[in-house]
Amino acid sequence: MVVPMQHTAAGAIRVLGTPIKLSDTPATLREAPPTLGQHTDAVLHHDLGLAPDAIGHLRTTGVI
Repeated sequence: MVVPMQHTAAGAIRVLGTPIKLSDTPATLREAPPTLGQHTDAVLHHDLGLAPDAIGHLRTTGVI
């Protein structure tokens, strides 16, 4: 259940594997967990529709 993985910032880490084991379609871990704030800009821009200048304002005012 515990799988070793290489993380870009943390080095070698151990993460939980997939609890369900299927013989024809085995699950794989594709990437390590994100670092804090790694996807913030993408979520705010693509998912919530904020403009880049609005995201910059949030960053300079300490909201994010």
